Amino acid sequence: MSQSEFELSADEESIIEEETRLLCAVRDSVEKATGPRNDEPGRREMSSLRGDLGEADIDDRAAVAAEAQRARATTRIRGDAKLPDLQLPYFAHMQLETERGLRDVLLGQHSFVDTRSHFAIVDWREAPLAQIFFQYAEGDDYEQDLPGRSVEGVLLKRRLLAFEEGELVHIQTAENSLRRRGDGEWARDPTGRHPTLAGAEGGGLPKRTIGTGRSGEKMPVISSLLDAQQYRALTHEAERPLLILGGAGCGKTTVALHRLAHLTHQDPDRHAPGNLMVIVPEEGLVRLARSLLAELGMKRVPVTTVDGWFAERAADLFPELPTRLAVSTPPSVIGLKRHPALCANLPALAEEAGRSCAAKIDRTLMSEARFGELYRGCEAETPLQRLEDAFEQIKHDMSDAESRKASLVFAHEKELFLSPLGDRERLLGDRELLERVLRDARGELPKSTIDRFLLHSRLQYSLTAEEQFEHIPVARRTAVDGRKLDEGTSTEDAATIDVEDFALLLELDRLKTGRPLSAHSAVKPYTHLVLDEAQELSRVELLVLGRAVTEHGSVTVAGDPAQQIGTGTHFESWEAVMAALGKGRAAPVTLETSYRCTRPIVEFGHAVLGPLAPTQAPTATKGGAPISRSLFSSEMHASIVVAETLSDLLTREGSAQVAIIAREDQTAERLHASLRHQLPVRLVLDGSFSFKPGVDITSVPHVKGLEFDYVVIPDASDRTYPDDPASRRMLHVAATRAIHQLWILSQNDWSRLLPDEAK
Repeated sequence: MSQSEFELSADEESIIEEETRLLCAVRDSVEKATGPRNDEPGRREMSSLRGDLGEADIDDRAAVAAEAQRARATTRIRGDAKLPDLQLPYFAHMQLETERGLRDVLLGQHSFVDTRSHFAIVDWREAPLAQIFFQYAEGDDYEQDLPGRSVEGVLLKRRLLAFEEGELVHIQTAENSLRRRGDGEWARDPTGRHPTLAGAEGGGLPKRTIGTGRSGEKMPVISSLLDAQQYRALTHEAERPLLILGGAGCGKTTVALHRLAHLTHQDPDRHAPGNLMVIVPEEGLVRLARSLLAELGMKRVPVTTVDGWFAERAADLFPELPTRLAVSTPPSVIGLKRHPALCANLPALAEEAGRSCAAKIDRTLMSEARFGELYRGCEAETPLQRLEDAFEQIKHDMSDAESRKASLVFAHEKELFLSPLGDRERLLGDRELLERVLRDARGELPKSTIDRFLLHSRLQYSLTAEEQFEHIPVARRTAVDGRKLDEGTSTEDAATIDVEDFALLLELDRLKTGRPLSAHSAVKPYTHLVLDEAQELSRVELLVLGRAVTEHGSVTVAGDPAQQIGTGTHFESWEAVMAALGKGRAAPVTLETSYRCTRPIVEFGHAVLGPLAPTQAPTATKGGAPISRSLFSSEMHASIVVAETLSDLLTREGSAQVAIIAREDQTAERLHASLRHQLPVRLVLDGSFSFKPGVDITSVPHVKGLEFDYVVIPDASDRTYPDDPASRRMLHVAATRAIHQLWILSQNDWSRLLPDEAK
């Protein structure tokens, strides 16, 4: 062997030498630009101008003063300019052949130019010159528009670089990946190459199937691909509730929708589309469910989100409530409103409202507590019925004139008793009620919740800036960016309502009056209701939804506690879920086979759950590539590698669907800003997935129930995914959206939730 496989070639040694020499030049220039010497020319110029100003004629003083002002501004700019951080001065290097010769251009966080040197650092996001790096390969002729001119030449060198504590530790070119070892020596780094994503068919939704076709039964075409477990769920007795359980990718949603189609096939009159409803947690799953139903010939079946359904019902029943939803409700407030302890206190609140109404009628009629005694003696089930019965009794002892007066009083107090605005005030402003709920929650809610709750409530009852300043002409109270005055400020939730309030008010109305939803709503009860991802539903939501089904109607409930990621969700048990719906006990059908994910992804998702994982992981039907992972020293470096890898993928597999799934919306927005100049990407934070080929950038809360050919998790760090139950479930959901391959990335460290083999 003429050359050891561990020995670097002359070309590789030359690359290291070039980059080391360039780093030294950058350090030298930055150090010279740092410190008191940098401001000395400005100070000398200012001193000279002050002297000139004192000696200048009156006619010349204006010009000298203007020049002094310019010098002060220049000195201030020099002092405020952001110099490169020598711990991470840049992350990429390209050498350009230009009309004026060779030029080294470095990409970093801030632009920095030293006219005495032959290099420049440019802002990788904003500088037009940086686009050459993103849009051309090494050896390409380039042409790039700059402000006021166009440049062209050849991109001679294109390299990615990584630093640790200011030291160059990694160089990646089109052909080489070199890494500096702990002993200071350089070596080839086979793990530093870009991962290869491949293997997806890139098929659209019509090609997606479930099961294996081994049901062995002759059924309509909709069930021809079901396995035995899925077939058993599909043919479940129509009048009985069905509970479908299973891990990610086992086909819960698909089976639930197929059951709906089966019911319609069996009894088209009873289960006509107008008698059915599908409710899911997120808008993305709404779009997917509609697509699947359309394939089954069921496109007229309505599908909506939980929040959308409750908002629509509240608008039907309570038109006097605000319609604008809050956008920045504190998580602890959401948690209290969704907690079973608040739901358990609603009956007492309804009784208190009835007693209070009876007492006010007594005071107004001056009946010496007679009305209250009659109210307490009534045996009717609801406070409204007892109020009406007590009023009928008290009228017997009245004259016609007294009866007419009492009727007016009763009608007024009854209207206040029924008012959802009054109920909302009781729910949002009663500290005694909130303290009772906190005690009943037995430590599941922090003590600070009550103060945050009341502060948020006061804000929601306050006037908007537009209302406060309505006397000022519109032109003078319009924000310069065109947005509403409160938008993006601490008061943006003024004059709003929380979507969580709707379920509470609907249930409180039932407890007070006993009226069914259909009694004052244009929507008739459903003969069958599908609730997908039901682990996300609160107890009060389940109580209301159960009342939306006819007496002899039924429900299909699908879910997986391991995928519970909603804010303020308190899943108790599936027995509690079915009991709250009030449609009878359900023997669960558990789907044990994952048809979506490959075996490595199933195993990864199971391991991430840790103590939350079910005893048995789903069985995967297909093998696949191992989990790809990449550790970067900076977000900038990661952005380049992601763009290049996905660009290569889409060139080879033009019909592939890719999702970059961050944990938070803000991270997704930042990634979109970094990647949109490098390849076509879609930012989807409202569920508006097109399910078309390409790259979607989104966050975990928006992908429940969805699937993509490839998934990239860009923030698998310990800071983003610490060791807590919520992080385990979030990371599990993100990972198990992948059909063919999963790629996880991080900066500087890995989340401790990752199995060792994935780090």
